[in-house]
Amino acid sequence: MHPNRFISLFTILFSLSLFAQEPHDHDDHAGHDHATTEVDVPHNHDDHAGHDHDDHEGHDHGEHENTQAASGAIIAHAGPGFLAATESFPAEVGFNQDRLVHLVPKVSGVVAKVNVRVGDLVKKGQTLALIESRELADIKSNFLAASARYELTNTRRIREQRLREEQVNSIEDVLTADQAAVEAHINLQSATQKLLALGLDAQAITDLKNNSESALTSYPLRAPMAGTIIERHLTNGEHVDADTSVLTLADLTSVWVDASVPPSSNVKVKLGERMELMDTRRNLHSSGEVILFTPFADPERRTLTARLEVDNSSGDWIPGLFATVHPRSSEEELDVVIPRSAVQRIGNENVVFIPSGSEFITTEVTLGASDDTQVQILHGLNSGDPYVREGAFTLKAIMMTQDMDPHAGHGH
Repeated sequence: MHPNRFISLFTILFSLSLFAQEPHDHDDHAGHDHATTEVDVPHNHDDHAGHDHDDHEGHDHGEHENTQAASGAIIAHAGPGFLAATESFPAEVGFNQDRLVHLVPKVSGVVAKVNVRVGDLVKKGQTLALIESRELADIKSNFLAASARYELTNTRRIREQRLREEQVNSIEDVLTADQAAVEAHINLQSATQKLLALGLDAQAITDLKNNSESALTSYPLRAPMAGTIIERHLTNGEHVDADTSVLTLADLTSVWVDASVPPSSNVKVKLGERMELMDTRRNLHSSGEVILFTPFADPERRTLTARLEVDNSSGDWIPGLFATVHPRSSEEELDVVIPRSAVQRIGNENVVFIPSGSEFITTEVTLGASDDTQVQILHGLNSGDPYVREGAFTLKAIMMTQDMDPHAGHGH
């Protein structure tokens, strides 16, 4: 084994300036038929701290990034993934309509206070606005009256039953008291149901009964679920009707992505299958399940619609933006899939740069299937192994510029 050859930091920075504008040429360099040279680049292993998120470029590999300050190389960890079919479809991100609510006040009145603005995150049960309503006051008053009437008639019924046991009154007196109590109970149930229909829960109704002096006109408009306010159509002092949508609340942890599929497409879209989703402009990648495939064409686009439901816990997929949907070319997940740009050709070998202490060394890899941006690795790189995801061409250029011995540090 030949002794290792190293490149200083000054040489790296100088070489970076020379090769920054040159096209990435993966062709063989004459006279270099091996690919295991060590390139000495000091880097800080602490750079991994804070970079535990998944790599979003390409397909879902479970890769983690670490930027190397000196060379500009970005380290990732190899992982499994799917290759995309050559055919792709334009798509648009939208709200998950199953997780979107138009809030309508169930009573008319005047807005007393608005507690939220567009973009605010709210919790389930949170009071979003207060409405002063005379209609609500009438409903609450009827409930309180029905509650008092039932208590009175029920007390009378009990008294008549006791008197009958003492042979003081007649059976007709007992029956009359029973009938009055039953009717009062029915009226109370009706008044209670009206309050429940307005959104008051059992505890609120109990509180109203125990504190009848509380404000009868105040109607709290509460969030039925956790989410984000995406529309607001009310201001302080405004009169609102019971059939007016005043706020729109959306749960953005899940989105729908509608892809336009031409009828001439060779891709057979199936409900329940997963497709890859990409936004190359923002370096995002995800996947989603097909929940709808229309049997009819859009009258304007003349295309079929494949709708994907996509997890958006990260908040990266913003409704209203465009993306690209790629059907999967492989039904099963491949063990190791990395970007094609991470693979360099040196001599007769396909190699990948990997970190080794303060250096980068090359390791020969065997390639499998590929798509436009990804390639399967059959041998030479295992799932979980760190490798240079970005900057491999620069490292290769530095090595070739210095005319380093390609056999140095050979690890095969």
